[in-house]
Amino acid sequence: MTGECRKFICALFTMFCIGALFSQSKDDFRFLTLKNGLRVVLQRKETVPLAHFVFAVGIGSKDDGAAGSVHLLEHILLFGSNRSLGPQGKMDALRRLGAYFNAHTNLDYMSFEVSVGSNQSGKVPALLHENIFEPRFLEEEIAGEKPIIIEEIRQAENDPRLLSTNLLLQTLFSGHPYGRPLLGQAESIGTVGPAQLADLHHRFFVPDNCVLAVVGRIDLESLGREIETCFRSIPAAARSAVDAIPVPLPGKKVELERTMDIDRGYLSLAIPAPHFNHEDRVPFSILVQILGRGRNPLLYRAFLPDPTIVDNLELQYMSMKEAGVLIVRVTAAPKVLSSLEGRLISFLRKVGQMNFSREDVYGEESLYVTDLLQGGKNLLQLASENSREEGLRLANAYASVLFLRDGTDVVDFFERIKKTKSTDLRRTADRFLSRGNWVRLSLRPLPEKEAR
Repeated sequence: MTGECRKFICALFTMFCIGALFSQSKDDFRFLTLKNGLRVVLQRKETVPLAHFVFAVGIGSKDDGAAGSVHLLEHILLFGSNRSLGPQGKMDALRRLGAYFNAHTNLDYMSFEVSVGSNQSGKVPALLHENIFEPRFLEEEIAGEKPIIIEEIRQAENDPRLLSTNLLLQTLFSGHPYGRPLLGQAESIGTVGPAQLADLHHRFFVPDNCVLAVVGRIDLESLGREIETCFRSIPAAARSAVDAIPVPLPGKKVELERTMDIDRGYLSLAIPAPHFNHEDRVPFSILVQILGRGRNPLLYRAFLPDPTIVDNLELQYMSMKEAGVLIVRVTAAPKVLSSLEGRLISFLRKVGQMNFSREDVYGEESLYVTDLLQGGKNLLQLASENSREEGLRLANAYASVLFLRDGTDVVDFFERIKKTKSTDLRRTADRFLSRGNWVRLSLRPLPEKEAR
């Protein structure tokens, strides 16, 4: 769904700040694995009035061989019939619970969200089990969802932010599953039928490939028993084997030009960045905060002496299982895009030579240096603390970490942030911001509009 896709992509860029969330009191936190392999995270938070459930499955757009079948599968599980209820019956059951129910698909996994009043939390496991594991792939319902998805794709093609993100990812990761369209392709979706959806469901929707995270004012013991009762009947099965494919990156800068019905120009860069488990993810995350967040983002210095020439500056760091990307997007008058590109690239290539803390400067001069390093650390910690107070976001964070993290070690992310030095930022900037193997996209108004 176009609007939801935007929201989920934006949420991905904050997932890097949740590594410390697994250090919890045993009285308020449970982590268990059922005999069939389903992993379950439960956290009781009295400050969160609702119960938020996120059921995530390890299937994403990277697993989409038909360029739209995974997105269509998400729609059918969300809106289609299950073993005992049709679409209207499902909606009525949710309405009686006063529930919010939604779903999202990203590059690595699919997630289903349910939020209910705490007194209704015990009824949600059965609802999730029936909707996710007992679908009926009816031809008429599949046919009814296809025009809706095609319209979402059309809307995304007319949104400069979504269009640029899709084009950048498809180009940067060309030849890799991460380059597959997130929403699918209109011409491919029409060919997807019940057999293909059933096959995807059979191969990927197995307990060992799933995570359930629940956060809110819940009873850990009784809800844990209810979850085990509802999901233990699903037979254990090996997840669909998907071989890891090396991520090929451009050897040099790739330049793209597009026109569309817009009034302003959009200059976007896609820069290869650390993946979720990369040793440089922490210093790179701090760099993103310094360059593009806070009250005075450092990257605006690229446009001195007149930073107001830029309408808007946006940084998005996507940290996936096998790759990462930093998207830098500038909105400005079309006639200045070319000059802004040169300034932006020149500035980014020099980041590895900058001083980021007072420790980089000796003597009295250090008293007048802005401590950018500490400011970036503070912004990361603030983002993490804020996420702890939002139950649904926190549940999504737990699911994300369990899917993306390698191994079982729990690493204190705050400790990594604390130990990061200016030299780490410079090293990371040299590795990722100075290579020049980027993708550049210029989105300009249609010629008749730009001529006005």
